Amino acid sequence: MVGERTHHLEEANRSLEAFSHALSHDLKKPVRHMASYAEILEESLVAGDMASAKSYCRKIVSAGKLLQSQIDGLLRFSRLGRLGISPSRVAMADLVNECLVEVAASFQDRRFQAVGVETLPEVLVDPVLFREVWTNLIDNAFKYSRPQEVMQLAFACTSTDSGWTLSLNDNGCGFDPVMQSHIFQMFGRANPDDVVSGDGIGLALCQRIVLAHGGRMWAESAPGEGSTFFLFLPLVAPGSIFGGL
Repeated sequence: MVGERTHHLEEANRSLEAFSHALSHDLKKPVRHMASYAEILEESLVAGDMASAKSYCRKIVSAGKLLQSQIDGLLRFSRLGRLGISPSRVAMADLVNECLVEVAASFQDRRFQAVGVETLPEVLVDPVLFREVWTNLIDNAFKYSRPQEVMQLAFACTSTDSGWTLSLNDNGCGFDPVMQSHIFQMFGRANPDDVVSGDGIGLALCQRIVLAHGGRMWAESAPGEGSTFFLFLPLVAPGSIFGGL
């Protein structure tokens, strides 16, 4: 029990550090861009260059939307700590199928194949929060596999006496293994913003949810070889964890 509480205290401290970094560094980036673009916009208007003015107006709107997205992500991340979790028996196969339909609706021009969903077990988790986990992972798979004619998703599950290890493999662009820890940090990105869109919140949120269930999350990948994300969930989650995040 002491070990579990120490572990989650350490995770809470890391979350606070992530928030501090986000507020002091990451959120400043779109603000700096908006200020710079506004100055250039003013110069363009004075010079009567309407084409340039319109271009920088669009850049300001884009930076504003990014800032809003990052703030919304921070609020989602912080909200977990206040609400805690409500576990129940969840058929992961059914939940994943629902998430696949939901995410695919946003990528109607994309062809994909999903195998292994039926291997996922019934587990004791918060269904609302784990919908967030699978939605983020599947959405990332769609985004990072854009160059592929058909996106391949392979779900799998292995079990031991201590719990289940669920995994999702895709045939996307992958990432450098040195980015393994970085992608789970607040606003951490495996690829530049101009390669794959996103606010860098999703995986940090997923990891926090999995940790709150007494599990852990990690990934394996290589550039050009796709990625595999793993979720370990204990057979019997520690009761103290369900008190909150």
